[in-house]
Amino acid sequence: MKITHIRLYQYRNHLDLAFSPAATHNVLYGNNAAGKTNILEAVVFCLTGGFLRNATEKDLIHYEKDTASVAVSLEEGIRTYEIQVILRRDRAKEIRVNGEKIRSLRELDRVFPISYFTPEDLRIAKDSPQYRRRFIDALLSDVSVPYKNALSAYHKALLQRNTLLKSAGTAHFMRQLNAIDAQLIKAGCYIMAKRDEMVQKVRKEAAPVHAALTDEKEDLRVFYQSDIEGKEEPVKDFLQALSDNLEKDRRLKSTGRGPHRDDLALFINEHPLRLFGSQGQQRTAVLSLKLAEAKIKQKEGVQPVLLLDDVYSELDTERQKMIASITEEHQLMTTTVDIPHGNNEAVWHLENGRMNRKR
Repeated sequence: MKITHIRLYQYRNHLDLAFSPAATHNVLYGNNAAGKTNILEAVVFCLTGGFLRNATEKDLIHYEKDTASVAVSLEEGIRTYEIQVILRRDRAKEIRVNGEKIRSLRELDRVFPISYFTPEDLRIAKDSPQYRRRFIDALLSDVSVPYKNALSAYHKALLQRNTLLKSAGTAHFMRQLNAIDAQLIKAGCYIMAKRDEMVQKVRKEAAPVHAALTDEKEDLRVFYQSDIEGKEEPVKDFLQALSDNLEKDRRLKSTGRGPHRDDLALFINEHPLRLFGSQGQQRTAVLSLKLAEAKIKQKEGVQPVLLLDDVYSELDTERQKMIASITEEHQLMTTTVDIPHGNNEAVWHLENGRMNRKR
C-alpha cells in the first residue's frame, strides 16, 4: 500500500495543505509548531480513526473554523482509493471511501494498515501494563481478524462479568457466572496463546534492530508475562484462577484475573527497562519494537505505511541511515526539525502552512 496524496483542510493549524508523498521515503522538516506531527496525525485519523495524542474530534478542527476535512489517496496494486473524513462542530463526522459513505473508520484499520511511532509511545516502556498490552493487541489485530474478534468477545464477557459482580446478591448468580466464565475462558485462552506466539516473533525481530541501533552494545529482550500461570492446561488453570479469586472479585466488584492483567517484560542487558532504562534507552527500545512490528506485518502479508514522528533528533548520521536501510521496503514518512543527512529521501519543507519539496 502506498499513499499518493494528502490534503488537510482547516485541520488543526493547517488551513489548506496538500502534497503528494514519494512512494519510498519522505522526510518532513520544519520549525517546531509548524504542524509536522499534525500531518502524521491526520493520516492516522483518516485511515484508522485513532489519535496520536489525547484529543477529541472537535480538537482537530481549526480553532477559528466550524468544519475540517482530511483526504488521503492510496494505491494498492492496481486499485486506488480516496478516503475522506469531514468533521463539523455541530454534527457527527462524515466518512467516504471513493465517494461512498461508510459508518465507521474502524472498518478501515485492517484494509489500510499503518505503523507509527510518536513520543507518546514511550509509555510502552515506562508506564503501566495497559500500554504494552495495547501494543501487542494492536499488532495482532492488524494481522488477524480472528484475534480481533476474540479480543472483542473477551472484553464483552469481562464487562458482563463485572456487571454481574456488582449485583452479586441476585438469584441465580452462580449459574449466570458460570455461563459468562465459559465465554471468558474460551476467548481468553485463545488470546493468551496468540499473545505468546506474537511476543516470540517480536523478540526475534526487535533484538537485531535494537542491536544495530546501539552499535551492538545493548541486548533487548521481550517476554510475555501471562496473568494465568501454566501453558499445559490453560482452560483448567484459568478456571482455577477465577475460582480462587472469586471472593475477592465479589468484594471488589471487579475481575482480578485474566489476560486483561497480562504484561510484557522488557529488558536491556538483563535489566528491567521500565525501572533502569534512561529515556534514551527507552526511546530506542520502543522504536525497535515499532520497526519490528512493521517487519512482522510485512511477513504476515500486510504492507503498512510507516510514520515516524521526531525519530532523527537523537540519532547520528549512521543511525539515521540504518533506519533508512531497515525500512527500505516500506513507504515512510518521518518528521524532523533539521534537514536529514541521507541522500535517497524525498525531502519536504513545511513552512507557513505550505509543503515544498527540496529534493
